[in-house]
Amino acid sequence: MKLSPITYHDPCHLKKTLGVSSEPRALIQTNSQYCFKEMPGADACCGLGGSFNLQQYELSSDIGMRKRNNIKISGSSTAATGCPACMIQISDMLSRSGDRIAVKNPIEIYAEVINLPGSNIFIFIYLPDPPDSF
Repeated sequence: MKLSPITYHDPCHLKKTLGVSSEPRALIQTNSQYCFKEMPGADACCGLGGSFNLQQYELSSDIGMRKRNNIKISGSSTAATGCPACMIQISDMLSRSGDRIAVKNPIEIYAEVINLPGSNIFIFIYLPDPPDSF
C-alpha cells in the first residue's frame, strides 16, 4: 500500500500563543494511511491573520503564496492545519494555483483511523463529577 504524503501548517495562535505544536502532528501520525512530511516554514504565518486579509489583501496573498510554495515543496497531497481560518487561506492559495492538494483538520485525519478496518481505537471521554454546590 502506498502511503499518502501529508504535511502540517502550525496556526500562529496555536504554536506561538498556546505552545501547541507536537500534538497535532501526533494525531496525524496515528493514521497509517499517511506518511508525514514536514514542510519548510511550517510555523510561518499563512497570511490570513483575521481582518489582516481584508485590510491588506495583496500582502496577505503574497504571504499565503509563500505557504503554498512550502506545501508544494513538501510533496504532500494533503495539508493539515488546526485553524479554520488557515484552512480557508491555504485552500484559496492552492486553488488559485491549480494545485490538487486537500486541506484537512488533524481531527479529520485522526477520525479516519477510527473507521479503518481492524482498528482498535477507542475514544474515552472523561466527564468530571459536578461540584457539590451549583
